[in-house]
Amino acid sequence: MSETVLEVAGLSKRYKRIQALQALDLEVHERSVFGLLGPNGSGKSTTLGILLGAIHRDGGSYSWFGQGEAHHLRKRIGAILETPCFYHYLDAESNLRVVARIKECSEEAIPAVLERVGLSNRRKDAFKTYSLGMKQRLAIASALLGDPSVLVLDEPTNGLDPQGIAEIRELIVELAAEGRTIVLASHLLDEVQKVCSDFAVLKQGKKIYQGSVAELNEHEDVYIVNSNDREGLKSLLSEWSFVKQVKEREDELYVQVTEAMGAAEFNKKCMDKGQALTKLIRQSGSLEKRFLEILRQGQ
Repeated sequence: MSETVLEVAGLSKRYKRIQALQALDLEVHERSVFGLLGPNGSGKSTTLGILLGAIHRDGGSYSWFGQGEAHHLRKRIGAILETPCFYHYLDAESNLRVVARIKECSEEAIPAVLERVGLSNRRKDAFKTYSLGMKQRLAIASALLGDPSVLVLDEPTNGLDPQGIAEIRELIVELAAEGRTIVLASHLLDEVQKVCSDFAVLKQGKKIYQGSVAELNEHEDVYIVNSNDREGLKSLLSEWSFVKQVKEREDELYVQVTEAMGAAEFNKKCMDKGQALTKLIRQSGSLEKRFLEILRQGQ
């Protein structure tokens, strides 16, 4: 099993009347791309702020690399919180020199990180001339200074146009492929689906789900069925190992299966057992539907 890079236990934070985090538990493993997913105001940014020492917590604990919360451990972490902050009149290289001095790391890596994020040809241009996507790429370049093993990104595609979103997502995937662990917060389900390996869903400061994207997106087919012998059909479905769940709704049965199969194959299986279906509709599930179901269950 891979090493645990981050462990969070019972993390809590309150802003006056608002409970921003409630006993949050998380576990992030090495080389994963871990997404904190949830609506705006669910506690994602507060969580990242606490984990990076920028926000004081009210309760709970966290540990980086199995070594606790020591300040020196943050040198192994590159982070972007909220809006990238650079000097507008300075070019990319000069801005990164400022960052390197703050981080107390070598400036020698600046050309390499600019190349890594695709900004080499604009390295001498003032920050104020950059598009939103370029500004975000420069922020990622600054996070890469010091060659961190972990990247923490808060809403990395927020405010970008479709092209900028695609570029940042592709960059995140490439950085993860190099062996880095990435923790990102997003309110965009599509973003988490496309770049993350694992994720947790937050709602009103509570974790209501944690798992892998593959598990959530796997085997989502649902069949809506009925027959003249409805009780017999229910009994038959309960005997099949590939039937995960049967829900009864009005005059229909909703059947969730764990094996991909076509409607014709499902119908034949029923016919072979003497069940003639009077209704058969196949619905291919979506991650969005599952996500909305998780949010409803978390109410």
